Amino acid sequence: MKDSIKVHIEVKNTSLKDGDEAVQIYAAVKNILNFRPIKTLVGFAGVHVKAGAIQNITIPVVSQSLRRYGNDWNDYTV
Repeated sequence: MKDSIKVHIEVKNTSLKDGDEAVQIYAAVKNILNFRPIKTLVGFAGVHVKAGAIQNITIPVVSQSLRRYGNDWNDYTV
């Protein structure tokens, strides 16, 4: 995916049954002065993991979803 970062995550199923999980990636901005949600969902994926298994997944996060608008500079920044 163009202009994105890749988040690599290991999902482990510790139960005795196969399972499906929704893995979510959230971003937060520290020291923000204008109104914005505390955390923003920037990526997600569904994964099926067999009982006792580990599944490695990669979730792309588009850099545009990390940007914010700054009134001081009248433009977007990441």
